[in-house]
Amino acid sequence: MVPIGSISAQEPGDLAVLSSMVEMAGHADRVQRIQAMEWLLDPSWGDKAADSRVQVALERVALEPDPEIAGRWRVALAVWDSNPARAWVEREVFRAPVDQALEIVRALQANQRSAALIRRLTGRLVDPEQAGTLAVPVAAQLLPLYARILVDAAPGDFGPADVAPLVAGFKHADGRMLRASFKAFERAVLRLNELDEDARTERVLSVFLDGGIDARLVLFEQALSGFSPRAEGALALGSARALQQHVARGHRNMGERDTAQRAWRFRASYLEGLALIALGDSQAAASELTHALRLTDHALRGFADVDIQASDGTISRQRRGEYLDLLQERVLALIAMNLAAMQGGEEAGSEVCLRRAQEAHRLHMQGQALFAGLHGVALGGWDSLFDGRLSPYRLLFHGRRFEDGMSLQVALHLEFELGRCLASVAPMEMPGFESYPVPDARMGDPLLDPERRDLVGQIQIARLDRLAMEMDVMGERIADVQASPGMRVPEAEIEVYTRLERQRRLLLQRIEQMENGARKQVLLDLRVPGRQGLRLARGLRAAGEMKRGRELVRSFKEDLAANGISDAWYYLGQERLARADLELGANLSDGDKPLQAQRWLEAGTDRLQGILDRLKEAGAGPKALEPYRDLLAGALVSLAVHANVRLGKPEAALAYYERAYGLKQDDFMRVLLACYRARSGNESEARSLLGTVSVAPPLYYNLACTHALLGDRDEALFWLGKELRENHREPASLQRQKIWAAQDPDLHSLREDAAFQALVSTR
Repeated sequence: MVPIGSISAQEPGDLAVLSSMVEMAGHADRVQRIQAMEWLLDPSWGDKAADSRVQVALERVALEPDPEIAGRWRVALAVWDSNPARAWVEREVFRAPVDQALEIVRALQANQRSAALIRRLTGRLVDPEQAGTLAVPVAAQLLPLYARILVDAAPGDFGPADVAPLVAGFKHADGRMLRASFKAFERAVLRLNELDEDARTERVLSVFLDGGIDARLVLFEQALSGFSPRAEGALALGSARALQQHVARGHRNMGERDTAQRAWRFRASYLEGLALIALGDSQAAASELTHALRLTDHALRGFADVDIQASDGTISRQRRGEYLDLLQERVLALIAMNLAAMQGGEEAGSEVCLRRAQEAHRLHMQGQALFAGLHGVALGGWDSLFDGRLSPYRLLFHGRRFEDGMSLQVALHLEFELGRCLASVAPMEMPGFESYPVPDARMGDPLLDPERRDLVGQIQIARLDRLAMEMDVMGERIADVQASPGMRVPEAEIEVYTRLERQRRLLLQRIEQMENGARKQVLLDLRVPGRQGLRLARGLRAAGEMKRGRELVRSFKEDLAANGISDAWYYLGQERLARADLELGANLSDGDKPLQAQRWLEAGTDRLQGILDRLKEAGAGPKALEPYRDLLAGALVSLAVHANVRLGKPEAALAYYERAYGLKQDDFMRVLLACYRARSGNESEARSLLGTVSVAPPLYYNLACTHALLGDRDEALFWLGKELRENHREPASLQRQKIWAAQDPDLHSLREDAAFQALVSTR
């Protein structure tokens, strides 16, 4: 038997020591079993000794006494590309305890290799004799995977009958299945947007419609896809009007509330208005958006006699949630009205546009006050609205021109003017944008505006009430612990109580400061600055307007520094600055200033690393760390690519990439790993990694690089062609990517190829 200390010296894939590793997998010592398992599961094996290793996994999962190790074997079998492993999964999902079945299903990957297995498992949902044998939590976990498989299927492999499991979920008596079906539908739409293939999107949504999915859901998604990623205003308009007609005929689900039907009417009208903006018909857009505003006016009157801020429980959470949705809808409609007006020639700084912006800000703060009362979270800002699916930033301002309407230059101009308009009524919330002169001081300062000032007080009181409630609960826990027979000192509970008390004192201090005129700090603590300036800077860069993009980023950083970063959102503030550094670095890199770019990319990366380090020191959990880890991984990838292509330093690039891969391992990162393995001559592992990914547009370029390094000329040219045709539809972006590809060392093997030269030609 191989000694435990020598395992690390063995190369995965070394068949000479396989039998020793198999024996060690059943060793009495837990540490040795874990090390043998890790060795046998190492991806460097590729396809070597696959049957033997699967057999070991099947034996060990049944015999392993340690639940944690057994769980790791289950996960390994769930992702193994092997018929025996798939047969085991299909049996185990139905006979294992629910927690183990869930562990297996959660590990399944929605790719071509597992497609048939996922189809068979999910198909039992509509088999009356077998549906009951599949536990609801397991079935709910399967549905989103199944939807992803359907979207990836070839045209002849997916028809209306295949939609039956999703329809069954929508009609299921258990609410978990209903939620899973909604999630599955959303997952399918997300995958369609990732693939960005017009024919596939039309086919899949049509099949969903024919298969019995609620027509409102399908028409709504068709309209959204017309905006982004497809940028086809006519498609968006046609789908929005079809949705209007469908809703007007009174189609609804059984038991559906009137508020849901009203929301569908608003969505249809609002989307039609935005589609008309995309097509350049500002007058018709204003008319339709006026109708959308009337719908919100009418609905708001239903809340006129209700004290929505009441804390005595007389107003249901559902009712408050409906009111919050309604407020958000009206804010969106007001902003869209301003866009239609500006497109029609109205100045963004006119009083009528500024009044709409002021009302939108007031309603958004009203929603913040309501949310604080419901959830105790006092922070707010425009990002919470503009990140939503109905946001004009997502639907109109996405870095592409509408083929049948608004040009990219017009879109960028409208986005810039909208930023200035919103900055005029809430200057601290829109860094990077210069305010217009306002006709009334109360318009430009939320704390001089009586209505908005009152809302600030409501937000603070809601937070105080929530803190008092949390302190009461924690006080009861402390008393229970102290009275228990064990006489334990409730140190953790006391620490939480102390933190809550500290927050309460600080909030009371802020309230007093507001009364004494220290307005800036009070508002700073409640409203987080938006990222809209950085979004626009990225759009300007994509359009080739490098100088304007750099100026906007610098203004963003200066405004954020001048206004200050509140302790209430310190990490978000640092994240904003890191994003600004990274955008400036990307701008300079695209502008062929590699050394300056390197400094800013490193500055953004260091700032993100600092955020993570401080959060870890503060005891933050994985969920709190995840968004910053993802951002840092992306920043490190940018540095790796920049070092490889712009600076010609492959060793530095590899070091950056390895740091990034340690933070995140998704399809994008696996393709990059395959690229690095191909670059280092490890062909088998590179090809094995390529077989594990689900292809999507963000992967095209790195697939081209990997296949070029592997000597697959035709594959490399195919993926490079898709990258240039589908991911760079704007002239400036296409020109920049061609220049990049022409000098990329990973594509060196293609440089003398006539087909490659034709692809990257900028003439």
